[in-house]
Order: sequence, then C-alpha cells, then structure tokens
Amino acid sequence: MDPKNSFVFRKLLPIYNCIFLFTYMATQTVSDDPKSHSCEPKNCGAGPNISYPFWLSQEQKPFCGYLNFMLNCSEKRPVLTISNDVFIIEDIFYANNSMRVVNAAVYEETCPPPLHNINLDRTPFTISPGYTNLSFFYNCTSKPKDNYSLYDLSCATNSTHYSFDGFHLEEIEMRNNYS
Repeated sequence: MDPKNSFVFRKLLPIYNCIFLFTYMATQTVSDDPKSHSCEPKNCGAGPNISYPFWLSQEQKPFCGYLNFMLNCSEKRPVLTISNDVFIIEDIFYANNSMRVVNAAVYEETCPPPLHNINLDRTPFTISPGYTNLSFFYNCTSKPKDNYSLYDLSCATNSTHYSFDGFHLEEIEMRNNYS
C-alpha cells in the first residue's frame, strides 16, 4: 500500500467508525422505541388494517392516533360510533383520506327500521362532495306518480303502505311532501 494512501486511510478511519456507530445506534434506538411497537397497524380480525390517524381502543395506545379517531372492534370488524350510531368500517383509503362505512343495523337485520339523518358537524368527518343522496321512504300511503328511479323495499311494504328508496329524490320530497 502506498504510504500516502495509508496515512489518509488512518486519518479517515475514526470518521468512518463514528458514522457507522452513529447510524447503527440510531436504527437500534428507533427499533426499540416502545411507541413504534404499540402503534404498528392492527386489525380486528376482519376488515382493514388500522393505523394513524385511527387507533383501536383495545389494541393500541391513544398516542397512536387522533383522540377523535378512536375505533373499536365488534365481531372482528372495526367500528366507528357517531351520535350513538354504529358504523362498520368496510375499508380505509389512506392515500386519499377516505373510508367506506356501513350502518351496523344493515348487517344485523334483513329489513332494518327507518334510521334518522346523521349529522357530522361535531365530528372530524365529512361526506365526499361527489356522492349523491339516497333517500328512503317508509310506510307511505302512495307512491310518486312519476316513478323516476325508485326501488321498492319489499320487506317494509304491505297491501296498504309502500316503502321505497331512490337517488336524487329532493324534488319528489318538495313537491309531494313524502318526507
């Protein structure tokens, strides 16, 4: 080995050792952090993996997500409770900050009773503007004359009363007082 290169190598060796040691210790410190282990994505047994900004109350610590984004597990599915209504989380799309939820009553009954409007004002959630309104009408004495795109709800209809649903029915509601 050339004596000049040997001298440079011996001078740089402590710097290389410091860089290696610092890098090694930094990775060990991060991997041993108890917060990183307790905040790893979890699921309820079925459904999507839950990770930041959400957190599972039975599985993760509150510091793993936002306080208002706490989820629970029910029958191996993640659920979100808003205003005493329970919603099963079908999927979470972390890339575009959205999720698909289903009211738990739909899962539990073939023909759930009429529900009420849901207000998201005091929650961190909003309904995407690209979605349309789906209106349900229960126990009506008649059906609208101009049938639009209505779908009968056979489980809630009998010989004297009708139940149906449809999209964009605000006009029907205003004209015929079906609400």
